[in-house]
Amino acid sequence: MSLPRLAFTLGFFSFILMRTLLRRYAETAIKQSSYLKKVDEVSGKNGFKLAIRAMPYLPSGIVTALGAVSSISLWDYFLANLIGKFPSTALEVLIGHDAVNYEKNMGRLRLMIAAVALVYLGVWWRNRRRQAADLI
Repeated sequence: MSLPRLAFTLGFFSFILMRTLLRRYAETAIKQSSYLKKVDEVSGKNGFKLAIRAMPYLPSGIVTALGAVSSISLWDYFLANLIGKFPSTALEVLIGHDAVNYEKNMGRLRLMIAAVALVYLGVWWRNRRRQAADLI
C-alpha cells in the first residue's frame, strides 16, 4: 500500500474514532453556546464546502478533529478529503519528482515554483486589498 493511501485510510478511520468518542462531548458544549449551535448547523448543511476549502490551509489532523466534532456527514467528509487533498498532493509529488530529477526537469521545476509563488503572491495581494478596503 502506498504512503498517501495509508495516510488517507488512517485519517478516515481516525475521523470515525474521534466522531465516536468526542461527538457526545462536543454536543454538550454546542448546546451551551448559541454561536457553536450556528457553526454546527452550518457544518451539517455545508460541511463539504467548508471542509474542502479548509484542506489546503490546515493540517490534516485539525481538519479531521474539527470534522469529527461537527455534524458534517461521513460521506461529505470522505469526498472533501478525496477531492480537497488532490491538488496539493499532486503539486507536492510533481515538485518532489522534478527536484529529485532536476537535471531532466529543470524547466518544469522552475515553472512550477514560479506558478506557486505567483499564486501565493496573488492571494497575499488580494487579502491585502480586502483588508485595506475594510479599513476605509
